[in-house]
Amino acid sequence: TKWLQFLGTFVVVAKEPLKRNQDLVLRLILDEQESVVDYTGRLLPQDDPKGEGRTRLQLLKENDHKKKLASVVLYHTTCIDLLAKCALGKNPGAEMKLRGMFSWDLCVEN
Repeated sequence: TKWLQFLGTFVVVAKEPLKRNQDLVLRLILDEQESVVDYTGRLLPQDDPKGEGRTRLQLLKENDHKKKLASVVLYHTTCIDLLAKCALGKNPGAEMKLRGMFSWDLCVEN
C-alpha cells in the first residue's frame, strides 16, 4: 500500500489536484490494471493459506485491516482512494476512464 500512497502524494498537492499528475498516475494504473487494481477486496484463493477465498467482510472480522503488512483490506481501500484522487477537481477525461473501469453492478456487489 505504501507505493499507492506515494503516488497519491503527487496527484493531490497542498489540497489541490494536479491534472497532469492525475492523468499520468491514472495512465500508469490503467496500463497494469489487471495486476494492480483490486476491485473486490477479496483474498484470492492462491493467496489464502486457509484456501477459502475469504470476502472483505470476513477479512474485516478477522482484523485484516489492522495488519501493518500484507493487508488485503488496506490495499483495496488505498487503491480506491488513489483512483478517487485521480478524479478530483475538473478532470472529465479521468472521470470517464474511471467510469469505464467500474460498472454499477460491480460497485453494488462489492
